[in-house]
Amino acid sequence: HNDHVGARFFAEFCLKDFKKRTMLETAHTLPLYGVACKFWRGRDAETPDTRGQFFVASSSEYRVRPIRGQLRGTQYHNGRPMRDGIAAVAKSLGSWRYEFPAGGHPAVYRPAFPRMLSAEQDSAEGEAE
Repeated sequence: HNDHVGARFFAEFCLKDFKKRTMLETAHTLPLYGVACKFWRGRDAETPDTRGQFFVASSSEYRVRPIRGQLRGTQYHNGRPMRDGIAAVAKSLGSWRYEFPAGGHPAVYRPAFPRMLSAEQDSAEGEAE
């Protein structure tokens, strides 16, 4: 039972609700900590980028992973680069979506792991109450 509690403690940020997970927390779960990935905010986890407002990270630096740090990159509006070498707008808010870079190496940018069975069981127990 203690192993389950320890794993749960360290998995807190990976299991955080989509609407509460910040850009840094989202990037920390990605290969290369989100460098070269495209980020945008959406209403839910399946929202596509439709407005052309997104951020492409060029560097990541964490002081305390995964909650303190900085992603720097290029901010796009209407699909065109507006500013380079900046931190993303609204990075501390939740609801961040991401997309791997086009042509990224499949050994680095692999599909996501399936959901943990314990997370599915916990959500089923929560709904039953």
